[in-house]
Amino acid sequence: MIATIAAIAIALVGFEAVLLIGAAPKPTGTITGAQVRFVDEGSTSVGLPWFGTQVMNYTGPADGYPYAYAPGSTFNFSIQPANHDNASHTLSSVLVNSPFTVVRCSPTLPYEVDAGEDFLLIVTVGAPPSMGTYALNLTVVVAE
Repeated sequence: MIATIAAIAIALVGFEAVLLIGAAPKPTGTITGAQVRFVDEGSTSVGLPWFGTQVMNYTGPADGYPYAYAPGSTFNFSIQPANHDNASHTLSSVLVNSPFTVVRCSPTLPYEVDAGEDFLLIVTVGAPPSMGTYALNLTVVVAE
């Protein structure tokens, strides 16, 4: 009888330990896709925008969406723009829609893009502070 009680006590203590050790899953939100838009850019001598397509959409699994985020976390969003003009142009800032925030950009903006140059622009984005389902919209502002 004592052995049975001891076995039950060990089983209950073991069960309780699992409950205490097991962490609850962290709540997440979802980013359904992203759109990048270049604004205030001119056209090349043949009428093309300096940085090519003015609006780029990223959706679906091939682009990494949907993307789960932890509220208040940060993540990197990168694009590789190319200056198709025969003159240099400056990217002056990157804006994002609320409730996202821009934490930093690499390279640091403003950044002068030489004629014919392509480069990797990494934007560290602050995720929304709470759970939800959002689309991320980035606006890259081009100065002459």
